[in-house]
Amino acid sequence: MILFLLGCPGSGAADKSDEAWPEWEEPEAEDSGAPVEAAPEVEEEYDACEPESCIELAEAVDRGFATINYGLLYLKIDNAGPYPVCFEDWYVFTSDGSQDALAGIPGQSEIPAGGSLSLPYGLFDETRETWWCVEENQSTARSGSYDYDGARAPDRLFTFADTETDEDADLVEDHVDAEDEGLVRTQHNVWDEVQGEVLFLVGREMNWFDLSDTRSAAVALRVTNLGREGGTAMVSETLPPGWTPSAYDPEPVSVSRPGDGSTVIAWAVRLDGAVDGSSSSEPAEYDVASLRYTLDYENDCQAREQGFAPTARWTGIDGRPHDSEGSPLVIECCAPEEEFTGPEGTVP
Repeated sequence: MILFLLGCPGSGAADKSDEAWPEWEEPEAEDSGAPVEAAPEVEEEYDACEPESCIELAEAVDRGFATINYGLLYLKIDNAGPYPVCFEDWYVFTSDGSQDALAGIPGQSEIPAGGSLSLPYGLFDETRETWWCVEENQSTARSGSYDYDGARAPDRLFTFADTETDEDADLVEDHVDAEDEGLVRTQHNVWDEVQGEVLFLVGREMNWFDLSDTRSAAVALRVTNLGREGGTAMVSETLPPGWTPSAYDPEPVSVSRPGDGSTVIAWAVRLDGAVDGSSSSEPAEYDVASLRYTLDYENDCQAREQGFAPTARWTGIDGRPHDSEGSPLVIECCAPEEEFTGPEGTVP
């Protein structure tokens, strides 16, 4: 049974431990007088298809490593995968059964392999992840699950969550400016922006592809208008050298090649404003566009490559330019050694 909690959860300070590592001193090494030989350097073997550091959250979700759910008071991300997951930005998670969420951290952190991350509601702390409500009229459901397609928060929502503001000019910083129903001004700033603006999100149906067996992928950008006002955005996708696009649907307004070997695809996307659900248990209906193309991978199949994040730019109802971005496109292409290809064909 799903328990619906009307509105957003109340904010509160996160539990913090006062414990610290005990002080200790490293014993001084005894001087024997004999010369000390430097340890020989050992060259570590590196698998080119293994990530060098943490992977993007979008990749972890695409590969089935990470799941996002709402539990008791916390939005929780579980990482069941073999790699740590980066958490260093502001993301937008959506759910048909629960309150959509703006989640992130003013600083950066990562979720260890096999670990989890619990995000409390409504904090402003550079060392602690948090989340804010997006839909003013949608309930927060315990055990609600969330989708994530790689979309990062639009600039204005990012600003409200990430920086100190005083939108109502009352000389009280919005993250601590308590208002009605025990909610702070920052939450109302987010709701006001969603209600009164056009807010484009840009992600992908998949942000990670394994092209070891095939050198082609069907890529689909997903553009969503989170705001309740309609508008038009220029959405662009930049591909590195050796990544060749074709078979566009719909046709882009331009395909350019700056001269560095990259390719820039641009679409003009018009979307209507979102419509709130008729009750607190129904999600908002968003206008969504799919921008599809075929990607042919022409580089040597020997490595893991990370491309670029798609971007959306538009002029808001306020007359100012706005933008948002998605997550980098990642390709792994590591054929068996005997199938590696080089400039002169297959290398045995």
